[in-house]
Amino acid sequence: MDDERKHLIWKRIGQRVRTLRRSQKMSVDALAVAVDVARNQIVRLEAGLGGTTVPRLVAIASALGVHIEDLVGGVADEATSERQSIIGFRGHGLTPDEAEKVLDYIEFLEHKREKR
Repeated sequence: MDDERKHLIWKRIGQRVRTLRRSQKMSVDALAVAVDVARNQIVRLEAGLGGTTVPRLVAIASALGVHIEDLVGGVADEATSERQSIIGFRGHGLTPDEAEKVLDYIEFLEHKREKR
């Protein structure tokens, strides 16, 4: 698996962790304490800047009151879809980083629309 795909997978997992944590009105600090990790590890995970171990994902899922499948289920397929979109944007002269930013902005707009 290449680095770009790994990044997209961890980004999706991090987004799920953040969404679940926020839906339960749990702070980053509270989740970090519940999982017995440093706050910055949760911040990095949610930002898609780093991965973690399977046992830690199980602990995070437990602290959030969900099954690990809720965190990781289908993320590889989502990453593949996002990667294909990035490849499509490259055809329009965008770098991979620029294409990812466009997709992040689209996702932001969709999330904003859902809140209305």
